[in-house]
Amino acid sequence: MTNIHYFVQGLFRGISETEKIREQRMELESHINDRLADAGRSGMTEEEAFKSVIASLGNLDELVDAITGERKKIYINRSNWYTSIISLLWGSIYIGSVFAWFIQNNDLISSLCITLPGWMGFLLPALYNLFTYIRNPGKTASVSVNRLDELKSSIAGWLFISAICWISNLIRPNDGSFFPVYWAWLPTFGVLTWPIMVAFNLWAIQRFESLDASVDG
Repeated sequence: MTNIHYFVQGLFRGISETEKIREQRMELESHINDRLADAGRSGMTEEEAFKSVIASLGNLDELVDAITGERKKIYINRSNWYTSIISLLWGSIYIGSVFAWFIQNNDLISSLCITLPGWMGFLLPALYNLFTYIRNPGKTASVSVNRLDELKSSIAGWLFISAICWISNLIRPNDGSFFPVYWAWLPTFGVLTWPIMVAFNLWAIQRFESLDASVDG
């Protein structure tokens, strides 16, 4: 149908057409026409058939993003669990280093009181994501593939916070009563969790197989 042809073309407006995208666009158009023919044979009017078929396709923007590679549908709870594993591993190394640093100048109980709550901040989200993954491993979501801007923002934020902390540390070093003189490495490596998680999540999403790489027949 001519109207379907222009409707599908409109969905891809502003997108550079490669051979792969052209094939996917034609496949989507053919799929819609086949579904319309089936709906028409069932007794629906042309308008009813069009509304029914379009509704059955779900979110068309997400579908086009999946076709063009801008987004992909993945098992979101699995992705969150994998990311939290990396966060927990990094957090354990970081908090372990903080504990070793603190105990040089403080007793065991004081050092544990400072570091254990910090480690729980890594452990509890990981346990929550594990529970969510076990409870619903098949939950899917459409996620952006191009997240370089988010990664750049996280790195810029980490550098800014670290710079502020080191400037403050150099201007007013601690007298050593609780923190040793150079304490700015604590927030520097703590906030580093932010870009590490974003980078791993970006890496993982790039490698997860898309669950809707093509139009279902």
